[in-house]
Amino acid sequence: MRKVCHLTSVHHLYDTRIFYKQCISLAKRYEVVLVGQNGDGLLHEGVMFAPLAAFPTNRIARMLWGVPAVIRQAFREKADVYHIHDPELMPGGWILKLFGKRVIYDVHEDYPRDILGKEWIWPPLRNLIAAVVKLTEAISFRLFDAVVPVTEDISRYFKGDKCYIVHNYPRLDLIDVVASRIKEDGEKPIIYYAGDLSVIRGVVTLVEAMAMVSSEAELWLAGPWENDSVRSQCENSAGWAKCRYLGKLSFRDAIATMKSASIGVVHFKPHGNHFNALPNKAFEYMSCSLPMVLSDFPFWRQYFGAFGSFYDPMSSKALAEQLDFVLSNWSAEKERAVKARQFVEDNRSWEAEEKVLFKMYEKIFG
Repeated sequence: MRKVCHLTSVHHLYDTRIFYKQCISLAKRYEVVLVGQNGDGLLHEGVMFAPLAAFPTNRIARMLWGVPAVIRQAFREKADVYHIHDPELMPGGWILKLFGKRVIYDVHEDYPRDILGKEWIWPPLRNLIAAVVKLTEAISFRLFDAVVPVTEDISRYFKGDKCYIVHNYPRLDLIDVVASRIKEDGEKPIIYYAGDLSVIRGVVTLVEAMAMVSSEAELWLAGPWENDSVRSQCENSAGWAKCRYLGKLSFRDAIATMKSASIGVVHFKPHGNHFNALPNKAFEYMSCSLPMVLSDFPFWRQYFGAFGSFYDPMSSKALAEQLDFVLSNWSAEKERAVKARQFVEDNRSWEAEEKVLFKMYEKIFG
């Protein structure tokens, strides 16, 4: 059986796109191994997690020690195709190509545009780093066997028959087998957000808005904090009294909690990489028939307008007002959410994207 090796130095092994969608799908036809930190050498739903220790959490240290560790393990796997998921692994992909390996680059985000908004990067360096990443991607597109952007917007950088758009649409079969969390006695309506708890994803504004929400609803947060400073800022906010932090949830626990919530939030701050994004979380809310509120970006309003409610992402007051509106009109919003689920079934499920993934691999294998 042909062997496929997925590589990541940034994402965790249970990343939704990498593991639950691509790797599990490919395991139907190929031997699949996933190389990333904390791999235990065991099979997980048909996918082997290659044995690999944890990396340093510091970004520079991760690139100095983590990236070489991933590439060394990649060579040990002796796979037929290597599928990389992080821009920092592109030079490692070049080395694999030098040894005659087939390599795929999966583009999860518009990285050059994303870098321009990274606050932790010294501003005078952002344009230079973005230009270097853009050039590195262009070289990789020429060298690699295929490039897999997640949206049409990102695909504009990669023109040609080696470009395969594989959207991050939800796997309904995995979502539908998860039962809703059993609600507690006297439980208040839940406003739910799961994902990176960071400034750019609006967690501070979201917590601040809870102080202005007139409903007795609670905000439940799940995911990793950007840093201790962001967590402290949220915990010291007046809205924190109406919040509950759930920690990092597994995919199934996150879906079970989502199914028991009243509203799902997709709160992205205005940023070049966000305006044309198609957030996976929005599709998961739709798959669970969960009413949702989203940042008011023109593309999002056009794409999700029939199924969501929108607010000014720079205003905690506007967010609070929108949350109150949805809660006070919940029956009508729930009807829209049921229609959203049907829309996903008909047009936006992973089952269709899986076919594109298989087509690409079949062509690479010849």
